[in-house]
Amino acid sequence: MEANFEKQVGEQYPRIMEGIGRVALAASFLEFAVDQLGWFLTGDLQAYRALTRGISISSKADRLVQLAKHIITDEELEQRIATFLKGTKPLLEQRNRSIHSLYSEEDDGVIQFEFLKDTHVRNVDAEEFFALAEKIWGSLVPIDALTHDLRQYMNEQKLALQSMVNATPATL
Repeated sequence: MEANFEKQVGEQYPRIMEGIGRVALAASFLEFAVDQLGWFLTGDLQAYRALTRGISISSKADRLVQLAKHIITDEELEQRIATFLKGTKPLLEQRNRSIHSLYSEEDDGVIQFEFLKDTHVRNVDAEEFFALAEKIWGSLVPIDALTHDLRQYMNEQKLALQSMVNATPATL
């Protein structure tokens, strides 16, 4: 069956499907990174889930940028969070176009039919999907340091608040 499929669709179509799969995998890690930042910003996974249930990842990123502006007083950390979150949006939009399009192999190559906003039809090749997946993976490079710094910041804020609460009027 598999050999027959290869003969029917040629070599380009399976490579494009592989590329789209790579984009989907990379994007799932990117979405997890956004959710992880949200979890650390709210300090509670269940609270974060309740606040973001049913909204798109792009809307989550927008809300988290706003939340960071109100919570994070360290301007450099707040800016790093905003830069990361704003950078996710175009990548996830490209992911949506890649995954939610239709593809057909024609004599002159594989054609992508995109219907998300407007209808677009164009020739595609697998390398653009491989490149997009690599770009998404590359966007994740700063996330370990960013989440580490955010967690450390939030823990410091929690300790400062705790010591203020525990202070007696005489020590204030």
